Amino acid sequence: MATRNRIISDVELRLTRSHPTDDLQLTRVQISHWVDLARDEFVADYLESRMKKGRGADPYYIEREQCLVVAGEDPACETDCYDRYFTTITENVLSLGTNDDGMIRVTTSDGLRIEKVNRFELDIIRDMEFSKPSSDNPVFYREGKKIFIIGVSGFKLTTFKIHAYYVETMEGHSTITDTTDPYSANGRHVKAITKLAVQIGLEQMGLKELEDNINEGVQE
Repeated sequence: MATRNRIISDVELRLTRSHPTDDLQLTRVQISHWVDLARDEFVADYLESRMKKGRGADPYYIEREQCLVVAGEDPACETDCYDRYFTTITENVLSLGTNDDGMIRVTTSDGLRIEKVNRFELDIIRDMEFSKPSSDNPVFYREGKKIFIIGVSGFKLTTFKIHAYYVETMEGHSTITDTTDPYSANGRHVKAITKLAVQIGLEQMGLKELEDNINEGVQE
């Protein structure tokens, strides 16, 4: 499995034509940032293409968090009454499609699937006769790392747990440059991500015209 450290080194060698130099003033954090941009761009294009073909998300890229605790909140309420319920996931979600498609699935610990909705359509859904959120038909929407769940007021928060499945973005990880842990990319995609990271680096350095002259085959 390729590590972040290995991919950064590969990109650096390609950008410097296998002769690292201080002239370009490239830091590993900078290259790590380009690698993460490339990974997210590649994975987004790859997964959106799969989804359009009805194949669903590649399981390799799906993060799984189980038995997440649900809390209640109501800024206007000072006691134990809650206006809405939420849980919090660990990582940020990759932006996919037009309907938060990076958030793959949310279920209760009992296996009940919680359907995803557009939060701007909640008022419309609440007025529907048969589709309104309820304990039998809970729905959710996401804001950042918070998953808000509607229709669960009848559940006991002490026993109500959530499973969340989503595609993680590499946003915010670029300062980690020396880890030997496997990088979050399918091994079959590392070569393409490396090439894309080189392209992004050249563009941001104003050296796009050198792209065709970058050496191939460095540490494949």
